Amino acid sequence: MALRRNILANYIGAGWTALMNVAFVSAYIRYLGAEGYGLVGVFALLIGLLTLVDLGMAPTVSREFARMRASPDGGASDMAQLLRGVECVVGVLATVIAAVIWCGSGWLAEHWLGTRGIPVDDVASALRVMGVLVALRLVENVYRSALIGLQRQVALNVVLACSATWRNAGAFVVVAWFSPTAAAFFYWQLLAGVATVIAFAAVVYTIRPAVDAPRHFSFGPLQAAWRFAAGTMMVASMSVVLGNMDKVLLTRLLSLEAFGYYALAVVVAQTPLGLVAPIAQAFYPRFTQLFAQGSVELSDTYHLACQLVSVLLGTATVFLVLLGHPLLLLWLHDPTTVDHVQSLVSILAVGSMLNGMMTLPYYLQLSAGWTGLTIRLNLLAITMVVPALLLFVPMYGPMAAACTWLGLNAGYTLVVVPLMHRRLLQGEQGMWYLHDVLRPLLAATFLGSLWRLAAPDTISGIGGWFWLAMAGTTMLVAAAMAAPRLRRLIRSQPV
Repeated sequence: MALRRNILANYIGAGWTALMNVAFVSAYIRYLGAEGYGLVGVFALLIGLLTLVDLGMAPTVSREFARMRASPDGGASDMAQLLRGVECVVGVLATVIAAVIWCGSGWLAEHWLGTRGIPVDDVASALRVMGVLVALRLVENVYRSALIGLQRQVALNVVLACSATWRNAGAFVVVAWFSPTAAAFFYWQLLAGVATVIAFAAVVYTIRPAVDAPRHFSFGPLQAAWRFAAGTMMVASMSVVLGNMDKVLLTRLLSLEAFGYYALAVVVAQTPLGLVAPIAQAFYPRFTQLFAQGSVELSDTYHLACQLVSVLLGTATVFLVLLGHPLLLLWLHDPTTVDHVQSLVSILAVGSMLNGMMTLPYYLQLSAGWTGLTIRLNLLAITMVVPALLLFVPMYGPMAAACTWLGLNAGYTLVVVPLMHRRLLQGEQGMWYLHDVLRPLLAATFLGSLWRLAAPDTISGIGGWFWLAMAGTTMLVAAAMAAPRLRRLIRSQPV
């Protein structure tokens, strides 16, 4: 029951957050222009790089809170001491990050970002605000991880949904009715960021077990968990490098307008990835428990989770690839923008889908305390991907970056799964490829191809949205029926 409740809460929260993140993109482009939206893409890049300076604090808080919660005394004292220590460490990190970005904002605006339609001083001002926002997000992640560790994912998603609405709907009001500038957009984000951190802190301190006396800073709890923090930090940091190197290079090699189009393509292509986190967040503690018990139930649970990811993420990706053009036209109402991003969206979406498919295998490795495989393969990937980007992006532009992203994740899919199943759930890689991934994808692709062939010449208005909804629904049902364990689970539910 708790697993279903957490999955449902995670999906509602993630779905609403994703809706808020994409619902106003068209308006932002209209009021801020492609260059202004390019700055929004730069901000998204900075947020994505957070893991490089996180030092593994957020995942450590989540894991340690969950472990402490299971102790006989409820772990109230240990939780309080750990939280205070992490707050101090992350507070210092956040201050340093904000100061570094603030001091370097002028140079970045003048020498790194290719601005033409926005004054350099305005870009530098926006970058300074971004630095403070990144620092706030680092602190916010600590409290979010605490709620995950406490298994209070309903409260977590309530705050996330309210925050996403406040950030995006409020920003739309500001740029549409008051000041259509990037500066106004980011100052509103700053106000929303402060409010979000305060809200998360208040919820955590209200929910966590109370202690008789306040705890002061101590390195003790952090020292006890440093190995786990170091391992997860290495994996996450290398993943961030691999996932964002293309954007870093493109901010230097492209005009801000062209980067704005690429940033939009990334937003669209990676939106389906939001379907993965709620499943992973709910199933990971279950994996850990079953692995520790040596339960044979681990195999069924693992394959069920993988099939659920394949059905949802795979259907959404196939939908973007086959029916993305009418979807983008209905959403953006701008054929020029659609022409700039459509091909990029298709390639980036497939790469992101393969990346998302590897999430559950990675969490299975974490449940066994095994980070070595991912670290070694990420190191190998960096030695191959970075030179490829440096060589091909200057020659072929954004398309080279998109193809590199696709090739990277295709390599992971082909290499990681067999290597992992030599040690964990031995001999089950064939089941993963055939039943967990391939069958749902083929079913969604078959139905999607039929809908594409039957598409009317013009798709517009409410009728167009209804047509796309019907196509997506039938594709989703077909994919679910093609996934063996998910199909049995659906059929076993009482009517």
